[in-house]
Amino acid sequence: MTRRKDARRKRRPARSSPASERPNKTISEFCKAWDISPATFFNWRIAGRAPALTQPFPGGRAMITPESEKAWAEKYTTVTTTTVATTTVVAAE
Repeated sequence: MTRRKDARRKRRPARSSPASERPNKTISEFCKAWDISPATFFNWRIAGRAPALTQPFPGGRAMITPESEKAWAEKYTTVTTTTVATTTVVAAE
């Protein structure tokens, strides 16, 4: 028996909302935002230097809240400024 083309299965909706609709970040999204590898994140987690994770329900995906990310950034990142020397050249007339 052959299936008709118009009788295709409908796709299931995504299980979680898109990243733009939720404030929390997955570990993967956090790593992309801070330009680090997931291995680095998990090494930091073992060492106790990663941001706190929350799980909305048992067996759910671990998420990083904006508050947790902000607290982590304040503790483990520093702002550095670099002063660039400028030289003014005046042409002789």
